[in-house]
Amino acid sequence: MAEFARYGLEESVEEKRIYVVVPEIVFATTRVVQPKGRQFAQGIHAVNELRRYLYYSLKMNPVAAFAIRTTITLQARDSKELDHVAYLLVRRKLTPVCFQDENDEYGPGCYATALAVLATPKQVDGILGYLPLWS
Repeated sequence: MAEFARYGLEESVEEKRIYVVVPEIVFATTRVVQPKGRQFAQGIHAVNELRRYLYYSLKMNPVAAFAIRTTITLQARDSKELDHVAYLLVRRKLTPVCFQDENDEYGPGCYATALAVLATPKQVDGILGYLPLWS
């Protein structure tokens, strides 16, 4: 990516992307079907959390942390599948960042409503490929 080279940074040969996973159903104190607008918002929150994590926790150069990247949003059936995907990403030595939300509809507490991870297609191969694109 030319943008990284201009700042003396290296990016892998295979460009990293932001993968976002949002569940249609959140299992909280009740079963909550997420409206499409809320799913969209939760995905944006997860990407923002990922970028903050890259910059503040990993001390990534801000040009790289906040660079424009291809972002792919995928649909999980429910929050159990979201948890399973997060587990598989961690086993692959990736760092998915989950966004947790609180909402009166969920009942008391915070619940994972989306995740985002920075990875190459090869790194997520066999984990995210079966999930449909969010629509």
